[in-house]
Amino acid sequence: YYANIVQIDEYIQKIIQKATAIWHEDLYIVFTADHGDMMGNHSLWGKNSSVYDDVLRVPLMIHHPGQRQRKDIFERVSSVDVFPTLLAMGGAQLPEHLDGAALERVVAQGGRDCIISACEGRVAILKGHMKLCLNGVGFEMYKPVKFYRELYDLQSDPYEFCNLYGKPDYAEMQRDLEAMLQEDPALLRTVFYRC
Repeated sequence: YYANIVQIDEYIQKIIQKATAIWHEDLYIVFTADHGDMMGNHSLWGKNSSVYDDVLRVPLMIHHPGQRQRKDIFERVSSVDVFPTLLAMGGAQLPEHLDGAALERVVAQGGRDCIISACEGRVAILKGHMKLCLNGVGFEMYKPVKFYRELYDLQSDPYEFCNLYGKPDYAEMQRDLEAMLQEDPALLRTVFYRC
């Protein structure tokens, strides 16, 4: 793993040097990833089609032309905000119906209140410090889907070890998060598809 990171760093540096030689001060640099890595946490490796924070939280670094200082953003944003941000940086008009918004706008509004993340057979919704996960088994076959549900309080349990789903103290939050997922039935049909 370490060797991969060193190699990526080396080649990113070469790409930036070459791009800077071509575009000079007009260069925007955006670095992100489509998923994280479990690195052995929860006894899992790779992305493992999981919705743990190890996989969902990804780097997002943006360098603007003329930028001289680092600026850290602590507001919650989503990968769906990257495309509108790139369009805005290029001076393009944003289409009316985008899932995301330019990061400048999202950050100015205090960040995203809620984020939904999905992969094959799994979906997670994060609101505040609470996270609900639906894990489907059998969705890819012609048989009933069995769901395993998890609810985590990321403030008191940041490593997601204590499943609170079904606990009376969290019933209201559980209902709220499940209702939010039901607001977009197309999302669940897409995640838990049938071949």
